[in-house]
Amino acid sequence: MTTEFQWIIDNAVDLTINKRAVVAQTISRDQTIRSVSRNGNVWRFIVTPSPGARWTESRGYIEKIDKVDKFTVTTINFAGSDYAYLFGYQGNVVGTQTMTFTQGSDIIGVSGGSISSGYRFKSGDLIQPQGSNRVYSIVDDVAWNATTAMVNRPILEATGSASIIVGQDVNWSVVCIQLPDYKIVSYDRVEWNGEFAFMESLA
Repeated sequence: MTTEFQWIIDNAVDLTINKRAVVAQTISRDQTIRSVSRNGNVWRFIVTPSPGARWTESRGYIEKIDKVDKFTVTTINFAGSDYAYLFGYQGNVVGTQTMTFTQGSDIIGVSGGSISSGYRFKSGDLIQPQGSNRVYSIVDDVAWNATTAMVNRPILEATGSASIIVGQDVNWSVVCIQLPDYKIVSYDRVEWNGEFAFMESLA
């Protein structure tokens, strides 16, 4: 997989994240609301690119972006130091953790690493099974001595176990679904006419 869009991520002005499920709702005449989850809770990102980047420094990146376009699966992450406050690991474990999981369940078993107080995970921590391209987030705080955790969606991988990648070290496999045009303005500047949008690829 390619990483051509990482340059856009690393220089983003702002970021919108949506990982909610697709939900259908109906309201009857007596105002009764019925909601049905259609699942589909994949990660979606809307990224506002940095304005005024220099063309002479950007043209190589843009050439690669145009090649990848909206049909190639690419990898993005938020490993940059500017994203530490958003995606940094909040727990107290030192060393590698392990997760056990059952496909279709949103409860995982957690163990491993060195910890004797505090939290194994805190709500919002990102995790990824080693060897997988799927990312999950922790729903509730997980105490240091807890053995299970709840994640934001049912596990997609086949039942098993894996080491856990945490925090800023996770990587998403995505496809660009909205690719703005760019304009070169005087002098040596690039302007974009919209936002980039990415959707997680589960293929």
